[in-house]
Amino acid sequence: MVNLQSELCRDGGRYLSSFRRKELIAIAAGLLTLPRLSANSIRCETLVHLAVAYARGNKQPNRTTLKTVLNDLMGNTQIAMIEDPQEDVFVSNILTENGDLRVFNALWEANDYFIQALIDIVDRYQVPDSLQNIKESCISLLKLSEEVASRSGLSRNASEDSTDKEYINVPKTGEYSSLSKRVTFTRDEMNDLGVTIESIDPFIISDENIFELKQSIVGNSVLERKPIVKIDDSYILAIPSAVGIAIRYHFLSGCKSNENLAVFSKVLAKYQSEQLTDEILHEFKGVFESIRPELPAIENMPSMHALLLKNNSGNYLHSIIIHDELHEIIDDGIGSFHKLSEDQVAAIRTYFQEIAEYCRSQDDFVSGLSVTTHGGLGRGYNLGFDSWPENWGFSAIGLNDLLLLSNSKSKPLEEFLQCIKQKEWMEDEGVKLSNINGDLNYFSFWREGEYKCAPDNIEISENSFISLYTDFVFSIRKDLRIETDKHSVEYIDGNWIRVERLTKDSFYAGMKSKPIYASVNHIANGILNGLIESDFVNLWFGAEFSDETADRELIYEWWSGFIGVLEETLSYISSNIKFENIYSLQVIIDYSNIIPRDQIDVESQDNRSANVFWGPDVCRITLESNFMANFSQVENTGEKLVVDLILCSLAEFLSEKGNDIYEHIDNAINHVLGDSAVRIIHIFRSYDAVEFLLHNASLKPKFVDKKRTTFERIRTSKSLGLSDQEIEGNGNCVDILNSIVSEIWARIKSMLSQINKRSMLSELVSLVNSIEQDREQWKRTARAVFAIYSKHDDVIRVARERESDRSLTSLCLRSLVEMSLCECPDDDSGIPVNNSTIDDLLSLTSLLVSTASDSDAIHWGLVAPKLNFNMNGTYFIPTEVMEEMLLPYFSGHFGVQFGGAVDDYEDLYNQKQVNKSAIQEGVWGEDFDNALRAEYGLLAHHIVECWAELVDLHVETSEPVIIIDLEDLILRIGENRNLEKGIVRRFFEAFTLHPRNEWSELPEGYSFRDIAPWKFKRRLSCLVKPILQLSDDEVFLSLSLVRLGLPYFLNRAKEGEFNTEFFSSAVMRSYVGSMVEKRGADFTELVASNLEAQGWSVRKEVLMTTVGAPQELGDIDVLAFKDGIMLILECKKLQMAKTVSEIADVCNRFRGEEKDELRKHLNRVSWSTDNLTILLQRLNYREDVIFVRNALLTSTEMPMKYKKDLPIASKDIVSFRELESWL
Repeated sequence: MVNLQSELCRDGGRYLSSFRRKELIAIAAGLLTLPRLSANSIRCETLVHLAVAYARGNKQPNRTTLKTVLNDLMGNTQIAMIEDPQEDVFVSNILTENGDLRVFNALWEANDYFIQALIDIVDRYQVPDSLQNIKESCISLLKLSEEVASRSGLSRNASEDSTDKEYINVPKTGEYSSLSKRVTFTRDEMNDLGVTIESIDPFIISDENIFELKQSIVGNSVLERKPIVKIDDSYILAIPSAVGIAIRYHFLSGCKSNENLAVFSKVLAKYQSEQLTDEILHEFKGVFESIRPELPAIENMPSMHALLLKNNSGNYLHSIIIHDELHEIIDDGIGSFHKLSEDQVAAIRTYFQEIAEYCRSQDDFVSGLSVTTHGGLGRGYNLGFDSWPENWGFSAIGLNDLLLLSNSKSKPLEEFLQCIKQKEWMEDEGVKLSNINGDLNYFSFWREGEYKCAPDNIEISENSFISLYTDFVFSIRKDLRIETDKHSVEYIDGNWIRVERLTKDSFYAGMKSKPIYASVNHIANGILNGLIESDFVNLWFGAEFSDETADRELIYEWWSGFIGVLEETLSYISSNIKFENIYSLQVIIDYSNIIPRDQIDVESQDNRSANVFWGPDVCRITLESNFMANFSQVENTGEKLVVDLILCSLAEFLSEKGNDIYEHIDNAINHVLGDSAVRIIHIFRSYDAVEFLLHNASLKPKFVDKKRTTFERIRTSKSLGLSDQEIEGNGNCVDILNSIVSEIWARIKSMLSQINKRSMLSELVSLVNSIEQDREQWKRTARAVFAIYSKHDDVIRVARERESDRSLTSLCLRSLVEMSLCECPDDDSGIPVNNSTIDDLLSLTSLLVSTASDSDAIHWGLVAPKLNFNMNGTYFIPTEVMEEMLLPYFSGHFGVQFGGAVDDYEDLYNQKQVNKSAIQEGVWGEDFDNALRAEYGLLAHHIVECWAELVDLHVETSEPVIIIDLEDLILRIGENRNLEKGIVRRFFEAFTLHPRNEWSELPEGYSFRDIAPWKFKRRLSCLVKPILQLSDDEVFLSLSLVRLGLPYFLNRAKEGEFNTEFFSSAVMRSYVGSMVEKRGADFTELVASNLEAQGWSVRKEVLMTTVGAPQELGDIDVLAFKDGIMLILECKKLQMAKTVSEIADVCNRFRGEEKDELRKHLNRVSWSTDNLTILLQRLNYREDVIFVRNALLTSTEMPMKYKKDLPIASKDIVSFRELESWL
């Protein structure tokens, strides 16, 4: 990096030669402990080198001394120009049997990973004794590094903003004593740390070495290999960030001198290969399978480890570690590059070609990617090819970065691979990418750029160029380290064990930083154990259970829930008591006697207790067999019992240490569990066999991947040539958006044409069920979730975002059901569906829905008719309406729903078994039956009987999906439900969705809105027609669709909530109209009754002509008087507007423009106010009216409340639930 023989460095050396050696070295070394100077490490380390090599004078260094060298001499030179932004945290952490030992990074990437590897190898493998001795010496150096970090007040994963290449704000002279003390040690101080002079002797630079230093290069100098300078009786850690480099060199040189380098190389290769297989690729366990193709032998192959994986989607992942030549590091330095010979490059190129050719020859091949990384101890490597296999991807990433990613939340490697595939597509389209810092740098750039493969200002074309700075990796490395927070903690037996954060996957931001950890050592041995760190106790919280009978899901839910509650109780106690020491206690909950959840006797009071047993620093709480029955009521009795058991045990333990927390236990429990809604375990008996079947069949919910959707938007715009343009005008905008919709549909159609229909439908309805099960789970636990997490985050916002994801995904899945029925092959041909295909189809369908919704928003005047396409093909429309109206509207409506779920919690515990009874005729009402007869030739009880028999068929067979002969099914229903065949046939005619030649081809009598996924209440949706016809003889039955669909139809049809156009018969249309009128009248009556109950004098449906007004003013729905106030209320029984077109429709009805519904109301208000005396006389109301108020009162939250340009105040658009507060 910096040649100390250069004229510039010699000038600096001559200037520094007159200063005191010890003071200057210590001050310069102290600068390397300042995180704000992290990006200036090259200049600071060069200063240290020059101080060690030249300083021999008597002058006291001061601020001017440092400014002269760092800014005046080096500030505008090549030395400053080669500084880079910081790329990792300033201080990282090594986990050892001696506890955490912090290490500085600065110039040297992944110091912690490579040191950790060396220590782990000695601890885990059989290695020569000499390596153990080398390790002990390295631990001594690490102890000094740990002490420097401690003196500097730097925690693990610490970092600060730091700017490279610019003027350095040198610390003031008064700070130099403190800086010097950070890095300077006496013999006694080292003895206190357990460090002997002999153990650090390999790291002390000698006088001979110092003489050589003037001819060295910063980046590969003797001072970096021996960073301790001894002056008099002081030992200065001159370059704290070189500790990692020194340790690596010491290991390698020790192995070489003991002739163990070859052995160590093999063990290191084994260690890193196992990391790749067992840790990094663990995410793909159960998703990918390992395959071992028989390839011809290739000569001159470099030392490497490779793994070829394949998933059921036909995606091949080829992971390779190329091992380093360790002996070269000793000679050439860590800063050198591992250069493969020409023969080795040719051999590995042939190897990649063979792998790619083999995979591409497989029938199921869809894509392939080689992820290449480098082993060894931190050198870079050069690997380039003059040719590369077609249709085969490539990625290069550091092994340490892969390990960081693999420990992250969710599915980080899957996300990384998705990013790389998008990058390759972009490059295939001609975009040139300059990225010298590896694919993690691009990955971080992609994440920060909202998952766009190219930023908004870059066109996807051959003339485009993206140049990435090197510092994108900093944010992701920092986030991943803090998110996981790996460190070591002393266990009760005195051994140090490794832990990592347990709450990193939490939905709630406040929980992600909680000091709650999983014990890596215990879990690796099959033991469930965690740790809560607090100011007075490290509470280890574990679970024991019988492998044969354990309900692992329930136990994990129990354990992970209570560990969070316990952390809050300990936090409360520590805020009220100060302790001198931190103690360590292991609490084990023994579930071995617990009976399965379906055998819990919620009525019995027997066997609900627990027994406490003590060992040295261990408390075992053994639960009796029926203990879980304590959780079978609305109140959190069970939670309080468990926490009380644990805290009382902790109090007993601490009392033996001379500390008393007994008086705080009740308060701590009340602080955390005082709200009875705080629940960890929800045990209630369900008598619903359908729910039981669907719950057992449920998969983990899958959601639309918005990263894929963003990519598909860019790719679609590229195919249509939409880039860097502005479209104005309603017609032009709608035409463009509709062309995008057509392009997306063409891709969906093409994909569906290759997939087996039965396979596709089965997977889709299974995923629909998973979404519904997830929704029900969130509803059931809404009360507890709000009580537990509202202090940590905006729970309603989190729940709303989850519901938004569910709603979008469910809509896309159901739309794909309808599309697949028409577009997938009718026979048994077509490939089985796989996860990757589902993910792609969901993303495309989501994009189709959102684009069409944007088109509707413009068409209906909800937003200004303007489209702005960025250069990368993404577009944006005016967002004022979204920000001002739609977001508050949907948020408000969801808040009401969430509150309802909270209020309904008690009902779960009040369920009673309902015996089947015959379905009665006429209970739905004669008018409704007449309407159904006219429309479908059916009565309501016919529909219910057929629906119930379909449900019974699923329950009897325990099959959530059934393909059955239609005639057999008609016969069964007719016989079991005593219905004529003609009635059953008419049921299937009404509620069966038939395949069409093309999904977009409309049957006679239907309109496009009947199939458009972005519309609600569609006549050709699988909610309205949940029975799917596969052929003339067979139908496809899905319990989840049947259970959702038929009640959905019946309830809405009964209430007249479908538009009249939904039906064809005059009788049914008339019925709908009458129900609309009835709902309006009922709502008006509800409002009037509510006001009367509060003491208001109420008049309903007051004709304006009766009070002397013109006839065209209509009538006032509710007129109310009380205490000198008159209310004029326009009552509107409205359904929630869910789609853009519905929102636009309701907003257009209430604009306040001439003759619309809002203007009529305001005209009535205006006349009544202006003619108040006449109105009161005509009504014979004799009391004074001092104030007139008016409101548009709606039955539910409505979007126009949030419009800003209406002639009525927002506060006077009121939903019924807000009426009392409005009054």
